[in-house]
Amino acid sequence: MKALLLFILFSMFIVRAGEAATVHSVDLTWGASTSSGIVNYLVYRGTATGGPYTNIGQTAATVLTFHDATVLANTTYYYVVTAKDANNESAKSNEAKAIVPADTVPPNPPVNLTVTAQ
Repeated sequence: MKALLLFILFSMFIVRAGEAATVHSVDLTWGASTSSGIVNYLVYRGTATGGPYTNIGQTAATVLTFHDATVLANTTYYYVVTAKDANNESAKSNEAKAIVPADTVPPNPPVNLTVTAQ
């Protein structure tokens, strides 16, 4: 089987008015395995280059993307993907790195401050 090529897209959503904070996510995209009989793809993530990696999900054989919404701000992640047929799992794809930025959006200020002088 040829190696899978893994790409990472980074998403960041800014939450406003009364909502908590910045929500980060990472979107992964890869090319299909050239082997026949692929059942699914397994997605792994680690915080050090070269692993260790933890399985964080899987996709059907026809789905070549994965959305990771469990990332934390100010953290670097390393991803690999494997292909799985009915009996075996492939070698890991190339490793792809995602750097999730720090949360730099300040919280909303307090409201309705009042003072009573006596």
